[in-house]
Formats: sequence, C-alpha cells, structure tokens
Amino acid sequence: MRKCGRPPKKENPDESREKIIAAAVALIERHGADAVTVRSVCEKADVATGTFYYHFENKDDLMMHFVRQRSFEDIELSVPLSDLAGRITELYMHLVRQYAKLGPRFMKSFYTADNDALHAYMGRPGGRFARGTVMARCERELAAAQAQGVLKKEADVRQMSADICTIAKGCIFEWALENGAPDMEDTLRRIFAGYLSQPPENDTVATKKRLTLISCHGVIIQEKQTGVTIMFREMRRKNQQLPEAECRRILREATSGVLAVAGDDGYPYAVPLSFAYADGRLYFHAAKTGHKLDALRQSPKASFCVIGQDQVAPAEYTTYYRSVIAFGTIRIVEDGGDPETRRGLDLLADKYSPEETPESRDAEIGKFLDALYVLVMEIEHLTGKEGKNLAAMRRQKNRRS
Repeated sequence: MRKCGRPPKKENPDESREKIIAAAVALIERHGADAVTVRSVCEKADVATGTFYYHFENKDDLMMHFVRQRSFEDIELSVPLSDLAGRITELYMHLVRQYAKLGPRFMKSFYTADNDALHAYMGRPGGRFARGTVMARCERELAAAQAQGVLKKEADVRQMSADICTIAKGCIFEWALENGAPDMEDTLRRIFAGYLSQPPENDTVATKKRLTLISCHGVIIQEKQTGVTIMFREMRRKNQQLPEAECRRILREATSGVLAVAGDDGYPYAVPLSFAYADGRLYFHAAKTGHKLDALRQSPKASFCVIGQDQVAPAEYTTYYRSVIAFGTIRIVEDGGDPETRRGLDLLADKYSPEETPESRDAEIGKFLDALYVLVMEIEHLTGKEGKNLAAMRRQKNRRS
C-alpha cells in the first residue's frame, strides 16, 4: 500500500493504524458506513490527518480494509472437489469468520447498498472478479470441478460464482439481522448443496438419487430429478416451532437420540443411539450386522428424534420440553478407509471423550475399526418444537430485546 502521509512521531505506527481501524468500526456500528469520513475517523481516533494518510490513501482505502483482509488465492481447502458444496462452503467460511470477528452489529451497518467499498470488492470490473477475492477463487474451484466431471461441461462457472456470491451475501446479511443467531456453516452448506445439485456426466444412478431442496413458506419440497415431488408436513402449531438455529444447537449439545427406520414386516424400528452432528449431517456407528443395518439396506430413509429438554411440572400438569426431529437418508459407509469413516469416528470421539489424547483415540479406534460401520445421515428436513410455556417465554424475551 502506498504511504502518502507522514509517519506518526510519538507512537508505534501499528498502534496508530489499529486506532484508526477501531475508530472506523465504532463509527460504522453507531452511525453506519456513511458516517465514515477522514475527518470523523481522525477525530474519533485522536490522530493527525497526516497519520491517517500514512496508513490509508483515502476513505475508500480504509473501508476496503474490512473486505480484503486476506487473499483467497492460495488458501488451502481440505474438502475434496467431489463434495463441491462442502468445498465451496469451506472457502466462504474463511470470509464469514473474518466478518464474524467484527460482529453482527458492525455488519448490519456495513452491509448497505451505499457501501462503495463492498461493491468494489464484490464487483466484476471488465466482467471478471479481481484476483485474490473469494469470488475469483470460487470460480477457479468450479472450473476445476467442471474439468473433473463434477459439474456439467455446459455450466457457466463465472455466472455460478456470481450467483454463489449473491447467496453468500444474503446469508451474511441474514446472520447480521438475526444478531449472529443462524449457524452460518450449516446454512451455507445446505443452500449451496441445493444450488449446486446436479449429476455428473453419464451418471444415471446419481441422476435418480440427487435431490434439489427448495424452501417454500416453511415447507421443504424435495424434487427428485425423476420428477417425483415429496413434501414434508408443516408444523400445525407454528407458534411453538423452534428456530432452525435452536434445532441445530440441540443437535450439537444432546448426547443421545432415537433413530427410527422401517423394520421387519412393516413395523417401525426405533433404537436409541449416540451420535455426532456436523455440516448438516448426523454420524452414528454400528455393528456390521443387525436389525438396524438390515432395515437401512431395505430403505435408507430414516428420522432421528432428540429431546433437548424434558422438565416435568406436576403442579402445572405439563412439561417444559424441547425436541427436534431430523428427516433424511442414511448411507452405510462400509469401507474403513473412506474419509467419512474416520471423520465420523473423530466427531464421536471429540464429543464423548474430549479429554483423551490423540494417541489414545487412535488406539481405541484402531481396535474396533474392523468391527463397525459408520452411518451418515444427510438431513433433508429439520423441525423442532417446544412447550407452550417455553414458547411464550421466548416470545416475551424477543419483545424485550
């Protein structure tokens, strides 16, 4: 960056730079991005104008600091291209975490239609995203996926990258409006999966199984590419419906739940299980034989119920309860070398034995690896409900805030 002012004499240049940035953050949070001027920032930071111009060329240069803090050109991604939605989510989460550090209050004031710095960063001068931006890296990842047959050859990766950028901006704005409540990683992955859902070339099996998820007034519609449409029921008592973020919190914190599958002779088979939750998926482990696996091989569709709270109030003839039900399809991971096997077992170990050393964990997993399968449930619909009394308390709390 070009230094065009005088370096500060009395204080460390890094300290004066941080004071300028902190002053800009405070002004944006309190008055919005329009309130940021060179004069207002210098007054707030108690620095000379020359000090400001030593660090930043102008106001726009300062504002760009908040959107270009890092280059996305060479960021390492661990999710394979075969899981394109997961890989794009991983990429954008680097940007989301950068914004999350600034907080929802800042982002609500920063993410405005009049913020020229934001438009400059996310724009496409000459029809191309600027090198080093998350959008340019996303386009590169989509092109690589296209070369490997994960995306169709005729897909317009540049337009897709622009669409994904628009989706991400909407999700970040929603996160800010909800004061940081939505689980951004889960939200991005779910929406990206719906947008990117398309079978590879010449993959008829994937064509039959791939689902496109569409949200429509609280009803989740699954449209298979065979033309079959499935609708999950709306909750009848909507005033007791849990927010999605709360449902996912319960899934993260609960230690057990009940898996329901289609059992023998048409009887439902429900079995309590330990589980782990991450990235819109539920992970279980199971012996290689048994009723559960037989049922899943007949039909992979399942539901999983978790009780987040169950407090009996005898004098009130009621219970204070919260519960969540996830619907989806389960894949039996039979290959012990599949990355999903290790991921599932690591997640379970992290949850139930967090204080164990990596060596102890590896030894324990090694002992049982040949005797078990990991089950991965892709959540297609998630719903939660709480008792009337808890719902009333939530509404009262929301009114106060």
